[in-house]
Amino acid sequence: KANQSASTAKKTESTAPVVNANAPASSKGQAIVNTAKKYLGVRYVYGGMSPSGFDCSGLVKYVLAENGISISRTAASQACEGTTVSYANMQPGDLIFFAKGGYVHHVGIYVGGGQMIHAPHTGDVVRYASVTTDYRKNGFYCAKRVY
Repeated sequence: KANQSASTAKKTESTAPVVNANAPASSKGQAIVNTAKKYLGVRYVYGGMSPSGFDCSGLVKYVLAENGISISRTAASQACEGTTVSYANMQPGDLIFFAKGGYVHHVGIYVGGGQMIHAPHTGDVVRYASVTTDYRKNGFYCAKRVY
């Protein structure tokens, strides 16, 4: 049942999120961010789960595993794990999920300062991106703390 609901995770309420850019990092959250930084510049590969290439959820799964945390494979199922935190209360190391048409399609690792590290799409590399643009705020689905 969890897998079924994960694959159909759907946004049900509208929000106008505001991020707290100065939220402090826990030591575990900062360790997750530091691990993610090691993979900046790694190319995007659909279905990729290793330093030879990552997709968004593969990067998250790999980085968390390096920090002793087990998580599902897909962004939709990852969005069903951990403790929900509000957009305004995200801390470095939290996972941030995005939806289009109400369905989760992307995940990144929040690093603080209104930024995330993510594996965006084919033809790109693991990189920083703002979570404060209108595109990201409008697509925000949820944030989760898994540590």
